[in-house]
Amino acid sequence: MAPNVFFVQRYLRDHNIDAMLAEAVNQAVERKEKDPAASLAKFFSQYSRRNGEITNISARTVMNLDLQPVLEVTVECFKNGGTQVAATTVGLLAIPAPPPVEGEEAAEEEGV
Repeated sequence: MAPNVFFVQRYLRDHNIDAMLAEAVNQAVERKEKDPAASLAKFFSQYSRRNGEITNISARTVMNLDLQPVLEVTVECFKNGGTQVAATTVGLLAIPAPPPVEGEEAAEEEGV
């Protein structure tokens, strides 16, 4: 079943689609794009709410140039219709165990 005409008009107005479409087409024409579909896709992906959304984070232990273990962190983000990747390494941190909670030590000794 075809959507209700009033619903379509309201949707277009609420999301400012007419203005975005006009801007996208005008930009492609002004630049004399050889691939207008790619130009339109790139234009609209820049308006995506997903822009900047982190899609994946990973970490692994690797050796640095001094043969010391370091943590390599890789972050992937959605950006303008594609994926951008950033990676960095940081030295491994020794995180001490938290101090025992009062009464917890005694319970462990008693085998509770």
